[in-house]
Amino acid sequence: MEVGADMLSLLLYADDIVLIAPDKVKLQKMMDIVAEYAEQWRFELNPKKSEVVVFCAKGGPRKLRWRLGKHFVETVPSYKYLGIELTRRLSWRPYLKRIYTKARRNMVKALAMGITGGYMSAKLANIIWMSVVRSILEYGCEVWGDRSLEDFESLQVEMGKRILRCSSRTNSAVVRGELGWETVKARRDEMRLRYWAKLTKMGPERMARKVYDLGRTKLLSSLERGEAPEPGWCVYTRSLLIELGLEEVWSSGVVPASWLGTVREKIHEREEKAWRQEVEESSKLRTYRHLHEVLEPAPYLECYYRLGLIELVKLRGGTNRLRIEQGRYYGLEASQRTCQVCSSSTVEDESHFVLDCPAYEALRSEMWVSLTPLTGKSRAAYEGQEKITTLAELIGDIASKGATRVVMKFIVRAMGVRKKILREKGLLWERK
Repeated sequence: MEVGADMLSLLLYADDIVLIAPDKVKLQKMMDIVAEYAEQWRFELNPKKSEVVVFCAKGGPRKLRWRLGKHFVETVPSYKYLGIELTRRLSWRPYLKRIYTKARRNMVKALAMGITGGYMSAKLANIIWMSVVRSILEYGCEVWGDRSLEDFESLQVEMGKRILRCSSRTNSAVVRGELGWETVKARRDEMRLRYWAKLTKMGPERMARKVYDLGRTKLLSSLERGEAPEPGWCVYTRSLLIELGLEEVWSSGVVPASWLGTVREKIHEREEKAWRQEVEESSKLRTYRHLHEVLEPAPYLECYYRLGLIELVKLRGGTNRLRIEQGRYYGLEASQRTCQVCSSSTVEDESHFVLDCPAYEALRSEMWVSLTPLTGKSRAAYEGQEKITTLAELIGDIASKGATRVVMKFIVRAMGVRKKILREKGLLWERK
């Protein structure tokens, strides 16, 4: 690998030694020098941990024999260095497959710690996700993180559903919105731009800076000639900065002191916009779009209530047992999904269930009595607002943990009453 007039030929890290040569003759000579040095200073080289990779786009030379002192060294298609597989064709696929498998294995272990049964708060479960699962998916992403990996995103959504203990049919936008999670790729983009800032501040004598400068020079030359640049680290970094409206920083190469905060703000703005659009485009999230408008953790997650969390997430996310949701599976139009608990002609949606249905009035009155001293607002004050505003406060935006628990308790008890009434009427809606 040539960088300007220099050639990168040796990498040293702890007890690891990497030799890099442009051809087999030079590489064998370097291996001989290492073997002679080891013999002179009386330390041993482990031939079982020593391997050679011939990097090339097509099939490499075969039947090459390498000597490391008295031992022969094998030629292999890939080599693991500092935790990352370097393949003959410089493909990230084996490495990405390995870290995905490891992250999933860690997720299963984390779920067994109490997340699956709901015996751990969402806040603590979120910390575990970031520390023992997501961190695995991010190792070295400053280098390889330019690609979109659907399996990584699916793993995050799966973990989120387990934390919220919601239905497998819950929209991924709801899962990320409730937990305030951006996409996994957003984190990779942020870490890349952090690393880019470090590169620009390195001295020109540093090898990493030389490699970066070479890539940047090639990119700029291609742009000046009006040619499409070859895919590479600098190409994606530049396109990412342009996407975030930071092209001027790329052009000047001068990173401001507030860079970390700026990058965090820009990426969050991009993610929130995309998330909001996804929510708006889903007809199933007719209520959710009014309940949660920003990509931040829902306030109710601060309150731990094992049963209440399940019912509240279902109610907010559109995967509840109300007829407005279940009626779709029986081919009913929205206007036909009326409440069968109170036998009215009103559509049984979230607002009707929480605020209006007379079947739960006794429980609702108890809820209002308990809420008044906690929130400082009477039932009349809430009912003076529009229904959707009242609903948003009741099932999502009440900051007090005590008040949130009161609402959760009402929802759990009301759902129990609903089930009992429908069973008695022989109208219990169960999905076939």
